[in-house]
Amino acid sequence: MKAAVMREYERPLELVDLPTPEPRRPDEVLVRIGGAGVCATDLHAIDGLMGQAGVSLPRVLGHENAGWVQEAGDLVSTVAPGDAVIVYPPYSCGLCLHCRRGHDMHCVRHQFTGLSVDGGFAEHVVVAERSLIKLPDGVTPEEIAPHADAGLTAYHAVRRVAHQLLPGAPRS
Repeated sequence: MKAAVMREYERPLELVDLPTPEPRRPDEVLVRIGGAGVCATDLHAIDGLMGQAGVSLPRVLGHENAGWVQEAGDLVSTVAPGDAVIVYPPYSCGLCLHCRRGHDMHCVRHQFTGLSVDGGFAEHVVVAERSLIKLPDGVTPEEIAPHADAGLTAYHAVRRVAHQLLPGAPRS
């Protein structure tokens, strides 16, 4: 498969041929990328500013991804080959205390697609089923891909203040 790889900081990404990744666990899914947005975080990674976020070289960047399920592990039940999906970039286990409290960004097994594990600046990416959201009919991967991050930012902002939007809630 073709992939844009960051081999060195402060250098252009290199378009190279890599083996197509394969799901290794029964809960993993191979996604054929149909859209990948470029985020300021990708540019910061290229500039060498994302080491604390887990970026190591070489890395396939890209965390704003959407596409189609190409292959699904035996335990995958929410998506099937051919389904259009958006990839939720933070990987979380769903089992640790942080995940169970709804704070998946603080997961003890936290990874981030396109930063700490290879991302969607490639023809394919492997992710856990937990990281996929099936797209409704009429929504295409190329139009929705940037919302994997931009939409999350807005969602997290609203989530932080949602308790203040209830009738009778104190205002700060």
